[in-house]
Amino acid sequence: PKKKFWLPKAEPGDVRGKEILPDHLDHIQKGDIVLMTSPFEGLEQPWLSARTTEWLIKDRKIKMIGFGYPGIEWQYDLKVAAPNNSPIRRLLLGANIPIVHPLVNIETLKSDRVFYYGMPLNVPKLEASFVRAVAFVPSGAETS
Repeated sequence: PKKKFWLPKAEPGDVRGKEILPDHLDHIQKGDIVLMTSPFEGLEQPWLSARTTEWLIKDRKIKMIGFGYPGIEWQYDLKVAAPNNSPIRRLLLGANIPIVHPLVNIETLKSDRVFYYGMPLNVPKLEASFVRAVAFVPSGAETS
């Protein structure tokens, strides 16, 4: 017998399996470095769309974006043939916005605002590198 496709029901405000909209990211300020994650895997992962990515680039003028893994689906549009199957990557890199992934342990951060340091390998003419990523919660910051 054929199996039915199933997605869990989302609670109000839950982006599980849904597009991440600018409304979900309205706390991002101009010039921010954005770190994103969620506890979800597979089809439950919320996904970053080209529309929201353009908003992050043009309206919020983000400096960098980092993704936890698993958590946010952003890399590939599996319905489209290469090389047009990675619109988010093309938008971000076309705007000279670095992408850091996969970040681990960002779910342990207890504040929406942190100081982020990314230290890549210092190799001339290198296009990509592993990064030692460190985030500090500033003193006096609100924690959850």
